[in-house]
Amino acid sequence: MKHAFFIGISMALTACGGLKPADTTVPKESRASLVTQGMTQNQVGEILGEFQREDFDPSNGYSSCRSYRYDAPPNARYVHVGFDGELVSGVADGKVGLCIYGGDVG
Repeated sequence: MKHAFFIGISMALTACGGLKPADTTVPKESRASLVTQGMTQNQVGEILGEFQREDFDPSNGYSSCRSYRYDAPPNARYVHVGFDGELVSGVADGKVGLCIYGGDVG
């Protein structure tokens, strides 16, 4: 059963731009590098501030991806943080677009 759970997480993260654990995809100089797997949504908010968009996985409504903006337009970049329920499942930095399940996530 655990194997099926991890396959489901993997598929959800692929749908949200292939998010990976924070320590492998986020530049060390970014505040996003402070976000780690298992953190709560509130802990992430304390580090990155308010998110600009949240999109839910249509296959389960449980997994979500939040986009946190940094820099001002036209140079805006986003940190995408994937959540399984309330806990961080992955993070990716330097994205040019918003995190959208099943769409182009920049």
